Amino acid sequence: MICVLYDDPIDGHPETYARDVIPKLEQYPGGQSMPNPSAIDFTPGHMLGSVTGELGLRSFLEERGHTLVVTADKAALETAKALLMESRLRLEETRRLIEQGSRVAFNAYQIASDRMPQLSEALAAADEAAEAFPGQFELGERTLLDRLAVEDQMFAAETGILNGRAAVVLAHYQVLAAMGRLRDAF
Repeated sequence: MICVLYDDPIDGHPETYARDVIPKLEQYPGGQSMPNPSAIDFTPGHMLGSVTGELGLRSFLEERGHTLVVTADKAALETAKALLMESRLRLEETRRLIEQGSRVAFNAYQIASDRMPQLSEALAAADEAAEAFPGQFELGERTLLDRLAVEDQMFAAETGILNGRAAVVLAHYQVLAAMGRLRDAF
């Protein structure tokens, strides 16, 4: 059903209407009589069929769980729908970015953690080389340049262990930060 609502009449019914011809109905289909301003209590500005009166339907429909949308409300409804769609898209993008950040942080944590045993093995090998060096040097199998190479190997292994531990801790905090953002986003 389409209803045309006119501005609220303040001085009674308008003499002319926006349409040239308005169909005149004497009664509703089924025989029920039509409302008539001369036959009902009429207060200018609150007439049934006006924007303010909303045909007297709003309370009737809302009591039954429906929504009445009048022309003035349609623009606001469309704006609200657009804003809702935009917020849903932003929420989905935020979820996607948080999920991606969480995956990257967790992968970095796993890689750093998986690398630690290799770094420990490199340090153990450097320790063995450093312990064996004095005996090999006395036998003449090693030179002082070899000693520098062993010290360099030892330094690199210790540095690798420290950097590996730092990477694990950093990645752990990145995972925790991603989880915190995840919690805050929902």
